[in-house]
Amino acid sequence: MTPLDALRQAVLECQQFPYRAEKPGSDLWQSPKETEHYGNGDCEDAAIWTIIRTWALTEGAELFLVAGVLEGGVGHAWVELVEGAETWWADPTPGWGALVHPPGWFKNRTPLFAFRWTGSLFLDKFAYERVA
Repeated sequence: MTPLDALRQAVLECQQFPYRAEKPGSDLWQSPKETEHYGNGDCEDAAIWTIIRTWALTEGAELFLVAGVLEGGVGHAWVELVEGAETWWADPTPGWGALVHPPGWFKNRTPLFAFRWTGSLFLDKFAYERVA
């Protein structure tokens, strides 16, 4: 299975977990096991679950958890997959209507920072720099 196919599969599987907004002022990130236990989560939880599931399907994929803002200033998180010279992005959050999109499709989102998945942990936060 290619990393892109694995990401698409993981995003589809993530749709089983309904979106659950956190209380205002709260920003707790669930582990994938917690998301499965509670059966729901917010955008960060969906992104984390999707990254872990993608890696389980194809170890070695270059995956990033990206946090930023949507048009209108709403905070949001999504997943990016770097495959060769292309960056694919996915929004696995159920109900948001954006699944996996090709490079250049990224619209109405401003990424602020990202974490790179290593297969066992997310590396330190770093400022997001978009490569043209």
